[in-house]
Amino acid sequence: MLPAKLRDMNILQDGVSFRGVATEVTPPKLTKKMESYRHGLGNLKLFDGLEDLDMEWTASGFSLEPYKAFGNTSIDGVQLRFVGAYQNPQTNAVQAVEITVRGQHEEIDAGNQKVGDEGSTKIKTACSYYKLTVDNVDVIEIDILNSVFVAFGEDVYANIRQAIGI
Repeated sequence: MLPAKLRDMNILQDGVSFRGVATEVTPPKLTKKMESYRHGLGNLKLFDGLEDLDMEWTASGFSLEPYKAFGNTSIDGVQLRFVGAYQNPQTNAVQAVEITVRGQHEEIDAGNQKVGDEGSTKIKTACSYYKLTVDNVDVIEIDILNSVFVAFGEDVYANIRQAIGI
């Protein structure tokens, strides 16, 4: 089977579309924090939460929208939505991938600006919420503020929330 390719995409910041302007996205890297524990013959790694979630994206040209959102200092004050259409060249089947995050812009890098070039701006967002949906199926949902960690419908953190009364 041949791999599906990203045929087109859009990024929306608080509902404002960057269609045709957003040229690249780096979704949050999902990394578990693991604690080493000595047991019997060797070490085991135990789940100890999640590492930071950061999303980066690049917009060509100049746009005020990321700068407007930069002033929002709320931990979940900016919402980004990446929507991508991945097409398999063998079957022509299209897979809809959506990543929704909430957080705050940590960094805006306007890079080098040169006369005659459109330039680009890189935006890094520190995320407190992350959700991956593929073809309308929820794959992963992580809500740091509300202690939610759901993977393929299994609420991994439900017993912890229940134990502490939330």
